[in-house]
Amino acid sequence: MTNRPALARRDPRLIRLFQRARGQHSLFRADEALSLGFTPSEIEGRLARREWVALAPGVLASGSLAVTPRTRLRAGQMYLPESWATHESAAALWGLRGYALETPVRLARHDPAPIRLDATFVSRVDHESQVAAVDGIRVTTIAETIVDLAGLRYMSVRRLLTLAADACRRLPVTPRGIQSRIRPGHRGAARVREMLELLGLDDPSRSSSEAMMQAALRRVHGFGPPALNAKVVVGQGRVVEFDAAWIDLRVAVEFDGRPFHSLGIDRARDQQRDREASADGWVVWRVDNEIVDHPDSFIEEVELRLHMARQRRLAE
Repeated sequence: MTNRPALARRDPRLIRLFQRARGQHSLFRADEALSLGFTPSEIEGRLARREWVALAPGVLASGSLAVTPRTRLRAGQMYLPESWATHESAAALWGLRGYALETPVRLARHDPAPIRLDATFVSRVDHESQVAAVDGIRVTTIAETIVDLAGLRYMSVRRLLTLAADACRRLPVTPRGIQSRIRPGHRGAARVREMLELLGLDDPSRSSSEAMMQAALRRVHGFGPPALNAKVVVGQGRVVEFDAAWIDLRVAVEFDGRPFHSLGIDRARDQQRDREASADGWVVWRVDNEIVDHPDSFIEEVELRLHMARQRRLAE
C-alpha cells in the first residue's frame, strides 16, 4: 500500500493491516481487518468515507490506491482463488502483440454459479484449462490463450497467424503446443488448424507474412510446388539459399518483409547475390508484405513469371 494516512501512525491495527496488504499487492480482505480488531461498523464507515474501497466482495484497498486493470485481476482472484485470467486479459499478461490490459478484465472458472464483479467479466468453462502464472496472477498458458482467442468473432486467420508466429519467436510456445490445446467442439478449432497449416508445425521461425507467401506458392497451378529454403549453386560454385525456387526453371522468390533486409549491409549482400544468380541464368523476384497481402494477384504474377521462364527455356 502506498501513501498510507497519517492516522496509521496512531492506530497499530492500521499499521499491521498495511504491512499485510503490502505482501498482497496493496489488497486485503475484510476478514483480515476483522481479525486485527476492526469492527463491522468501522469497516462500513471507512468504506462510506472512501478511506477504503471494495474491489470485490470482501476484498478491499486503500481509497488512495490507483486501481488498474491488473489490480482488478488480483482482486478478482483473491475473491475467486480458483479462477484464472483468460482471453484478452491473458494475451495482455503474456505480452501478445496488439493486446493491452484493459477493463473489463476477463476471468474464468469451473463453478457454474453466476458472479458479478465490477469491471470484471467472469465466465464459466467446462473443460480443463492449462494454467500458469504471470507476476503472481493465474493465467491460461500461451498456447491455451491463442486457442481461446481463435474463438472470438473478430479473430481472422491472418491475425491469429500473426499472433502465433510472433509468440513462437519470442515466447516459450511452439506450434505443436498450440495444436495440443485444440478442443473438440471449440468454435475456433477450424481457425487454429488453418493457421497452423500456414505456420507449419516444425518451422515456427517464419514470420506470418512468410507463412502466407509459402501458402500462396503452394496454390500456383501448372508448375509443381517450389522447393522451400532451396540451396543452389551459382557462379563459381557459390551456394546460395532462396526462400522458394523452381530449380528446373531457375526462378526464385525472395521475401523482403523481414526487418534485417532493411539493413544496408544485408541489402547490399542480397543485391550481390542476385547479380551472381542472374548472371547464371536465374530470375530472382523479391516481394514484400504489400504483395503477399493480396495472394490472388501474387499467384497470378508468379504463374506469369514461371510461364515466361518456361518459354525461355524451351527457346534455348
